[in-house]
Amino acid sequence: TRVSGDVLTVRLVNLRRSPGRSSPAVPSIVAMDLLRVGLSAARETLMVESIPIAIGWKRLMEDLLAPDVAGLVWRGRGPGNGRELKRAYSGILGRFFARAYLESFEQITELQPIDGKLMTYANRFQVRRRTSSGDMPDWIGLSANGDPIIAEGKGSYSGGNWKKAQWPKPIRNALEQIDRVEIRDLAANANTSTGKKIDFQGVGGRIPLGRSRRSKKSHHHCGGPSG
Repeated sequence: TRVSGDVLTVRLVNLRRSPGRSSPAVPSIVAMDLLRVGLSAARETLMVESIPIAIGWKRLMEDLLAPDVAGLVWRGRGPGNGRELKRAYSGILGRFFARAYLESFEQITELQPIDGKLMTYANRFQVRRRTSSGDMPDWIGLSANGDPIIAEGKGSYSGGNWKKAQWPKPIRNALEQIDRVEIRDLAANANTSTGKKIDFQGVGGRIPLGRSRRSKKSHHHCGGPSG
């Protein structure tokens, strides 16, 4: 772990992988550099690749996280007054860490927010809602092989036990959100409006907590800040 002054700039995050949502997870640890998380935050909030903005996010995270703990633990009693604000900070940092994990460790590129009931992505893939209600997942992106993935970032102010076999509740919620999306490859059948349906399974994290779905049917979960 690299240290700047007396502040840890690399944080250890719990990661769990499984070949399917009902399969046993394999736990491990990943080291996430806060500057990389800051870059993902810059892309997510201002859609820019800016080192100065990334450094600003990095310094904010250093101020919010406990300076002497390698994991993701809030400094003191956590940010803000009251649980509502603490949950809000947990949610947004969960989103940033989830995106940073996907970009840095899974080589996911071109992440775009899923907006509305129907959208076209990369001039090839059509993303549509499969259900009439419920939240949609956060992003669509491309894997290193050019396959589309659906990803959802989650945050939770409450700590959780990541050694249990059962998926944590935020991950179960993310799975439900991902199941609300259908992706069609328009290039596979350009003469029809339906195209080719692509089936996916998952990726994820935990405050930072994110989860995504991809064609290789693997699940990843990474775990982070708690109160």
